[in-house]
Amino acid sequence: MRARAAVVLTATPDASPMLAHFDVHFRQLIERAKSRADRVIIVRQPWFANAQSPEELALMWHGGIGQAWKEEVTTFYSLEVLSNLMSQLDWRAAAIAEDLGVEHLDLMPVIDAGAHTYYDFFHATPNGARVIAAAVAETVLRAPAVGGRAVPVRRIEAAFHADALQLARRAS
Repeated sequence: MRARAAVVLTATPDASPMLAHFDVHFRQLIERAKSRADRVIIVRQPWFANAQSPEELALMWHGGIGQAWKEEVTTFYSLEVLSNLMSQLDWRAAAIAEDLGVEHLDLMPVIDAGAHTYYDFFHATPNGARVIAAAVAETVLRAPAVGGRAVPVRRIEAAFHADALQLARRAS
């Protein structure tokens, strides 16, 4: 659908209202989780930020204006716009987690961007899901971080190391 776009927008209106809405509701969600759990870990949403090849670009359907499941969408926001908005949301999620003293896991440095790990802008392939699962398992199995700091996770290559597989198996 994106490949047939008649219009590709390279700017958005001010994102402040969206970020403010996210802030209110994300804080409420975290507070509710904290009231019901001994440990809360925010796993931040990764995205395919650097689609370059025609094959990778063909996977991207997000950012359309309209209802793609009901109609042909012909206007899209550029991938740069989507990446910028995701960066703003991710930064806000990290700041809120820090403010509320909740651990958070940044998956962007953990998962390689590519068609082998993403099948579109947000969703992981089975290989990408294994990498994410191993990073989450590693985080859950280690001692809680102090003060909600970002959880450092060693880079897990797409080849999926044997020790990461063992961690994922222990977590299941």
